Amino acid sequence: SFLRAVRDKGVSYNCILLNKGVQLLNELSAFVFLEVFGMKEIIALIRPGKGLLTKQKLAEKGFSAWTEVAVLGRGKQSGLSYSDDRGLGFGVPFLPKKMLMLIVNDEEVDQVINVFSDANRTGEIGDGKIFVYPIEDAIRIRTGERGKDAL
Repeated sequence: SFLRAVRDKGVSYNCILLNKGVQLLNELSAFVFLEVFGMKEIIALIRPGKGLLTKQKLAEKGFSAWTEVAVLGRGKQSGLSYSDDRGLGFGVPFLPKKMLMLIVNDEEVDQVINVFSDANRTGEIGDGKIFVYPIEDAIRIRTGERGKDAL
């Protein structure tokens, strides 16, 4: 049985229960913390030529704070490949993209996703990707404000 295996290994059952309890408490604390602060990071990888339009649309919807980085990347197609009329081929393994990152409250996530989608959807390969991540906390360094107040 499980208890006999635990006893044979020299570990007390109480120790295992205590460890499981601490693990459960940590998971519950993280869940409660996320529910209280309710923030998400949205990262969008888009075409460089769509960056200005996207930022204008974000600003129109009241989202004026973001981080922008020029990046190189590739998707499922592994870049682009071309061949000329002589049959000589060449490729571009990585394509330039813009990465826009912003932190928003949970209730604003769908609105931001819609802005990114509407501004960047052409129906062609390479329109981009949007990723959404939970944020545990945010701290404004200047004032020490935390959570939603720091946004």
